[in-house]
Amino acid sequence: VRARFPDGLELHAAGLRAWDADLDLAILELESSPERLTVLPLSDTTDRPVASLVLAIGHPQGLRQSTTPGIISAVHTTADLPPQFRERIYAADDAVWLQTNAAVTGGS
Repeated sequence: VRARFPDGLELHAAGLRAWDADLDLAILELESSPERLTVLPLSDTTDRPVASLVLAIGHPQGLRQSTTPGIISAVHTTADLPPQFRERIYAADDAVWLQTNAAVTGGS
């Protein structure tokens, strides 16, 4: 598996951290990190306040390098979700789910 960047750089993946084929999502670990790669800073806290800024990144429907901003609209646990969602996601009752208004489509 390779990761391709907007400037054409391709890096091999050292491994797969997580995936969900039904949701078209994969999290890869890269073998290396070139100097010109700027890592997106992530929060150093697990706080997820409503109205926090979020960003969806991906290749929805083959449209490469798409990003869309949004905010966290609500924070839920699996136990809070309607039954039709709980039945499909097979997650622990205390798993945290972030509801966002960022436009997320297949590939994002």
